[in-house]
Amino acid sequence: MNYLLSDIVKIINGIPGLRFKKDVSISHLLIDSRPRETGNPENTLFFAIKGERNNGHAFIGELFNRGIKNFVVSDTPPEMDANFIIVKNAVAALQLLAAHHRQQFNLPVIGITGSNGKTIVKEW
Repeated sequence: MNYLLSDIVKIINGIPGLRFKKDVSISHLLIDSRPRETGNPENTLFFAIKGERNNGHAFIGELFNRGIKNFVVSDTPPEMDANFIIVKNAVAALQLLAAHHRQQFNLPVIGITGSNGKTIVKEW
């Protein structure tokens, strides 16, 4: 997946933050701040998701220090030299982007259910 950040703003109905200056090509999406290997950090977009126990906004500083400069947020973005896309709900924004990406393909969707065998079928 490669999308320009300006295109993602339109797809997810976001508002570019005040410091939105750089139109980069995004090739990686990130929703979990724990993975140390994020591919190419300049081309990574982090979705700051609010959950019951954690708030992705709390990890923006750490990710920024690791080189990630592109964020989708629902809270007021912090003062830093990064690209912020402001949305009402980061999960809904991620779903919009996923739906848009899925529409680019004309392939059937299948589901594998049951208690046994799903992982082996997925890996095979």
